[in-house]
Parts: sequence; C-alpha cells; structure tokens
Amino acid sequence: PGQVREVLGLPRFQTLLAWNLEMPPLDQNAVRMALAKAVNLESFSEETSTSFFEPVESLFFPGSAFVREAMPLPLQDLRGAEKLLAGAGYPFDQERGVRLEKGRDPLELRLTVNEGDAGQIRIAEALRDQWAALGILVRVERLPWETILNERLLTRDFEGVLLSWEI
Repeated sequence: PGQVREVLGLPRFQTLLAWNLEMPPLDQNAVRMALAKAVNLESFSEETSTSFFEPVESLFFPGSAFVREAMPLPLQDLRGAEKLLAGAGYPFDQERGVRLEKGRDPLELRLTVNEGDAGQIRIAEALRDQWAALGILVRVERLPWETILNERLLTRDFEGVLLSWEI
C-alpha cells in the first residue's frame, strides 16, 4: 500500500532493437548509424482504442530519477545513410537495386522477432521496408520467445533482435 501508483497516458511496453556487435556488418558504427538514419520514427506512431506507439526518450521509466534529459532520437536522413554505407564499403548496385557486401553479394540482415507479438512483427516489417530503400535486404525471422531467449540470445546467434518489456 502506498508503493504502487497508476500512471495514465504512458506506453506500457518498450521495444528496442538489439544488434549483435560481433556480427559483420553490424560491428561497424557507420552501418548501425546508417540503419538508424534510414528509419522514419513517425511511421511507427499508431494509436488505437487500447494502445499507442511513440518513440521513447529514455531506457528508464518516464519520470524516474534516472531520466535527466531526453535521449536524442535519430532524424531520418536517407542521403546521409547512403553516404555512410558507401563509405563503409557497401556500394549500391543500380542494376540489381541492392547494396553489395564486399564479396559482391547483396547486403542482407536477419531481424529476429517474437512470433507471438503482433507489435514486434509490425515494427520488423516496417523496418524491413524502410531499409529496403537503402538497398538492404532484411529477412524477418519469427520465432517463439522461448527459442529467442534460450537459443538465440544466450548463444549470440542473432544479427538483430527486437526485445520488449513492460514498464
């Protein structure tokens, strides 16, 4: 009693994209920055009668003592993203419409999501579509949460994975 208070008007869940920084090309800051610059966060805003999505300002609960200032969110900048990728050695092949790895194969990423979370699936598909504008192929891998937790995260067998928790 007295320790719990209801907070209205705030999202209940936070979802973040975790990269495996040991996996090329995600081990390069320029590639991760390019992926961030290619995202239009406004496209994720959705409001229904039971939920809404909005970009977070911190990894901590809004209004907590840990939140001193808002976390800067990346602004969509496709030209900047293209320059970063080209500078990191991933040129765009006009003929095929894809960005190339150093071995001339298409640049492809695997994004793992919880198959039971419709919000994660929607976010992953939106990211896939937005990164396609850069010529990056994204394969959305839908797995049960138990498999993600016990087989992928523990063994670091992922490139990108969407994670959610209730705040």
